[in-house]
This record gives sequence, structure tokens and C-alpha cells, in this order.
Amino acid sequence: MGARRLSVPGCLSVPGGLRVLRLGVARSRLGLRCGECAIVGDQIFTDVVGANLCGMKSVLLSPIEPEEGITFRVRRFFEKPLRRRLAARKDLLR
Repeated sequence: MGARRLSVPGCLSVPGGLRVLRLGVARSRLGLRCGECAIVGDQIFTDVVGANLCGMKSVLLSPIEPEEGITFRVRRFFEKPLRRRLAARKDLLR
């Protein structure tokens, strides 16, 4: 579900590869500094890492539906231990 579909003002959808470059372009289009931006996504190694590399806040969600592609399955396999560790932390919002 993209930002346009949700009709959230001040949001842009940034799908696809080269996420760090695309996040910088989106930030510029919104006229914001990195510290004023938050990235919402369901993948640790793309959404969260990309946001953190750009100096932005990140919000990790659970996937809405499972992806079928092999690259998604490989990423989800490596994300499982990290998600378990995050779920065990008491200092994070749920």
C-alpha cells in the first residue's frame, strides 16, 4: 500500500532498488532535512538500513502478506533472528 493510496500528506512512496539514493531524492522533493524524515517499511535490510544510512528514523512493520520470490524468502530468513531480538526488547514501541 503506497502513500498515495493512503492519501497521507507529506508522504512519498519509494519502491525499488538503490533505496539510499531514492530516499535522498524523496527527502529533497519534500523539502525536509534527514532528521525530519521517517521511513516506514517491512524489510530490515532495505527499508530500515536504508533509512539509517540516510540519517532518517525508521519504523519497522510486520509484512502484510508473504512474498513468494526467492530474494524475499532469503531476506526474510536472515531477518528472523533480528526480528526475534527486536520483539524481546522492552524499550521499543509495539
